[in-house]
Amino acid sequence: MTAPTPRTALTAGDNPPGDVKANHPAGTPRRGTAGAPPAYSPPGSAGEAAPSSSPGDGAAGVKKRNKPKAIGTATETAAVRALWRLGFPGAERRALRGRSDAGDILVCPGIIAEVKGGERARNATDLQIASWLDETEKERLNAGAAYGLLIVQRRGIGAANADRWWVVVWVATLLELHRQDWMPELAPWHDAPVRMRLDHLCRLLVNAGYGTPPPHGEAS
Repeated sequence: MTAPTPRTALTAGDNPPGDVKANHPAGTPRRGTAGAPPAYSPPGSAGEAAPSSSPGDGAAGVKKRNKPKAIGTATETAAVRALWRLGFPGAERRALRGRSDAGDILVCPGIIAEVKGGERARNATDLQIASWLDETEKERLNAGAAYGLLIVQRRGIGAANADRWWVVVWVATLLELHRQDWMPELAPWHDAPVRMRLDHLCRLLVNAGYGTPPPHGEAS
């Protein structure tokens, strides 16, 4: 697992999160400049292509081939709808960009998310989570975003309650969102993954100046 460069914490005098201009050491790859979000369109809109089949494909073969895509679409849609409820009404699914993939979801300017669902996510090992975090970091860099979130579907928690799915981030990310100075004694763990509920992390993001406070009673 490639360890990300430690990041200095944001302070009250720094630029607002929307500008994504942080007080970071020169040359660090863990901070970029996010552009304006694309025009908003809810999941399932006309912009999303429907699965297609080739002539001669059997129904069973088409269904098997499209199953991972269907799982991805369903979990990403559930995560977006949860983000809407949690203070990010502009969250939307992103189009695939091949090797320059910039994440599954644009949460808001400066934040992207990678979403994993299905049995593989529900049974994910520590090694699998570490691999997905590395993937999320590459997508964050491609997007020029400040933060990359890894959202993982939980066993026993359906799409309607995606607010309570897991989100995994680095220790350094939590320190930065808390406006805490980097402590040298934490250096060995700056790239350690931290798992928490999506609704709990969204509270930290809103408190840090991202998104908007959700209506009273929306977040549990």
